[in-house]
Amino acid sequence: MNNVCLTGRFGRDPELRHTGSDGGGKAVTNFRLAVKGRTKDDVDWVSVCAWEGLAESICTYMKKGSEVAVTGRLQVREYEKDGATVERVEVVAVQVDFIGPKAEGGGNAQAPAAKPAPAPAPMDDDGDDPFGDF
Repeated sequence: MNNVCLTGRFGRDPELRHTGSDGGGKAVTNFRLAVKGRTKDDVDWVSVCAWEGLAESICTYMKKGSEVAVTGRLQVREYEKDGATVERVEVVAVQVDFIGPKAEGGGNAQAPAAKPAPAPAPMDDDGDDPFGDF
């Protein structure tokens, strides 16, 4: 069975693209998810891909630092780069649940929490601690 469940934070704002040379194909977004490990300094950056309506929702409501739970499947892709075969492992999202606090300016689409959580720490996948004091 190929099933993956992860909880983490967006490393940067997601961007919506469309397949096809004319941009008229299926909507898709790729993003990196910072997943906390066993210790404070243990963070794994996981590549995630979402398609069509899910991709559109992610790009509409999520931004850098948003906390989500992702359910999907692992996919391994191979491609040629500079004459070498490169293998990429990513999660193809089937479901993305927005679990973080409601973000300013239209962030997470959910009912407000009973007690607001602290605002997400700024982060990206440049090696900074994406969880700050959480």
